[in-house]
Amino acid sequence: MRTPMSWSTRALFLWGSVLALCCLVPVCKCLQNETRNVTFDIGQEFNIKCGENGQTKGKSFFWIKDGVKSNKNSKISRASDAGIYTCVGPNKTSFKINVLVRHEVSAVSASGEICPLDERSPDTKCLNIHEGGDATLWCNATDGYPKPDVKWFIRLEEEDRDIDLGIEGALFIRNISYHCDSLFVCKVGNYLNRNRKSQIEAGIKVFVGRKPNVIITTRIDGKQKDQNVLSICENNEISFNCSVNTHPPPEEIRWIVNKDHVIFWNATHSRIENSSFSGSPFCASNIDNIITEAPAKTEALRYVSITWGFISMDCVESLECEATNRFGRGRKTQKLTKGNCTS
Repeated sequence: MRTPMSWSTRALFLWGSVLALCCLVPVCKCLQNETRNVTFDIGQEFNIKCGENGQTKGKSFFWIKDGVKSNKNSKISRASDAGIYTCVGPNKTSFKINVLVRHEVSAVSASGEICPLDERSPDTKCLNIHEGGDATLWCNATDGYPKPDVKWFIRLEEEDRDIDLGIEGALFIRNISYHCDSLFVCKVGNYLNRNRKSQIEAGIKVFVGRKPNVIITTRIDGKQKDQNVLSICENNEISFNCSVNTHPPPEEIRWIVNKDHVIFWNATHSRIENSSFSGSPFCASNIDNIITEAPAKTEALRYVSITWGFISMDCVESLECEATNRFGRGRKTQKLTKGNCTS
């Protein structure tokens, strides 16, 4: 004979049922609204039915993608067919699928800037790193599924071959050595690219250098003088040479003559020119006697010399050489004073 449940037991049973129902409802709701991934190949039939029990009932059920009604009863034709599809039916019931389309990588983006004209080439960026500096090189696919691999190489252009660095993902450079220029190449692709031998490459030219180290050497009447302050006479023939041996070569070397006014000579790979001078006619005439010399256009810009056949201390008290490259600017000043001169 079964013993009837007491009121307290019944209450506990009912309360437990309510709790179980409350716990199950959100779980069921989550399962109903869960978005599942469905992967297709390009050219494959879109075989996911939108409707009750997988059956489409006229126009009662339809797919929506990106807010637009989609008649997806055809093939996956391109990579852009990927995305979230929502099946909408009567009473606003719906479920979602995330369509993934397998396709190869067709383009990549890489770190660095557009290279100077003399270094420019397709699919190659340039990156300047100061001596002893750090840098992170990255290379990202702009498309492609499944997720592609990124592998790094150093290209030996003289030998026309690549050395595998055994590094994937980002390439970290630490405390890079001076004059350690290299062409790094990232090769990007997934298994589709590998099967079709269509991996995408991007190059990053790394230039390592320092700002110019400027040296001024002076010759007075043919004899070299190395002094912070030079004692000169107006009848001396003086040659000032500004040289820069730092890598990379300067893009510009400038001589600046200081007194009450400033005149300067700008030397680049293609020209050497002087500024206008607004001082006295005497100083203008005196400065016009300066002869400048620079390397030929086909050579690296490593020096600029100025020679003064007759210098007037009323027109100059110091000369400064300033050189600029992609890593910064360097300066050196040569001070002048009037010597104990005899006529």
